[in-house]
Amino acid sequence: MKFKKEDLQEMVCEDSLELTHIKDKIIDAGRWSIHHSVVFQYENRYFRTVYSVGATEYQDERPFQEDPDLIECTEVVRVERRVWDYVPKVPHAHGISKAPKAPTVSLTDPITLSHMDLRGDIQSV
Repeated sequence: MKFKKEDLQEMVCEDSLELTHIKDKIIDAGRWSIHHSVVFQYENRYFRTVYSVGATEYQDERPFQEDPDLIECTEVVRVERRVWDYVPKVPHAHGISKAPKAPTVSLTDPITLSHMDLRGDIQSV
């Protein structure tokens, strides 16, 4: 489905009355431009398109600047995904290793934040 460039620019840069901004993700970055994938909702349907912006204040590149007046957007559907992660094993008292329980952390608590390393691991105090 095609959308007007002005409507997409308004959705990305401001609040749009017609298009609801759902998700914006950086998909690539170069020396001069940062490329985004954006998902938005229009009349209970979801669509995705890509745009780029200047990588620094010296690159005068606005979203959809070089695109035609009507931009083709791909219809997408929302799906649930399950993600697996790997954590170090903790030795068990009976010689059997098991995965540790995830710690409960408040990312707004300054004490918790001050004891996290760059990987997000909790450091013992």
